[in-house]
Amino acid sequence: MNSAFGSKVIRFGLVLSVLLLILSACNEKNEADTEDETKDSITSEQENVGQDEVGKEKTETAVPTSSDKYGTSNLAECEGIRFEKDAIIDGNQLAPCIMAAMLEVETGTHKVATDDGTSTIVDFQFTPEFSLSADNGDTIIIVNDSEGWMKMPSGKWFSETDVSDDPDVLLASNTIKLTRVFAHPNTITQFLALTPSWKVVEESKVPAEDAFVDTAWQLVPNEPVVMEGTEFTDVELWITDDYLGAYYTSTAKMMGMSATSSDTFMQWGEPVTIVNPMES
Repeated sequence: MNSAFGSKVIRFGLVLSVLLLILSACNEKNEADTEDETKDSITSEQENVGQDEVGKEKTETAVPTSSDKYGTSNLAECEGIRFEKDAIIDGNQLAPCIMAAMLEVETGTHKVATDDGTSTIVDFQFTPEFSLSADNGDTIIIVNDSEGWMKMPSGKWFSETDVSDDPDVLLASNTIKLTRVFAHPNTITQFLALTPSWKVVEESKVPAEDAFVDTAWQLVPNEPVVMEGTEFTDVELWITDDYLGAYYTSTAKMMGMSATSSDTFMQWGEPVTIVNPMES
């Protein structure tokens, strides 16, 4: 595997580690003369739902104001969690709560933007098998629990396999495997539990116009986050009273490389279509 190929795989794995189904598109061919291009960020307008009034006064006895639109306000895994300014939430309690909420709503769409200009739209579902489709307009990745496919910038599809020496096949297969591992709810749970506790800063405006809500609770970890040799800094997470992620950002460092990414959740609970490209 040449250095360019290895660097791309490492960076992809680095960005994938950044919580809440984070994906980065491999948008370079495995050739020395491949020209890097900056992709335009993909935006989507969504109707804001379930949001609190901006500027609403908080009190020490604040309680969730969810309309329970998503059926997640009374999850057993979230019992005892209250979002209020300066509250401290145990990481081992927050992790299963967020995972349970994701599994309850079953589907979602989010946008991952990285500091190299790449923007990727991800549709995902847990019904009950986990599957997702990630598309940056140049590269597409489709995965489920047992199979995966990747469309290279050349337009050619590659199926996941363990028996090939072809560099493009290896790139596709390794990327698919990383996606399956790091985008799974179990990995999200592990990440949130890596820090003993999270501090609720305040209820504030979500720093993304295309998030599915305008305001949410801003959380930060009380201690550094390190996962499988990857260090995360400048970690910020916005969560709604429905225990659903609205926005996430951090900088990840691994093997001398760093990547800053943001993750904007555009919708939860709406139908998504994820198909086997070999059958379409």
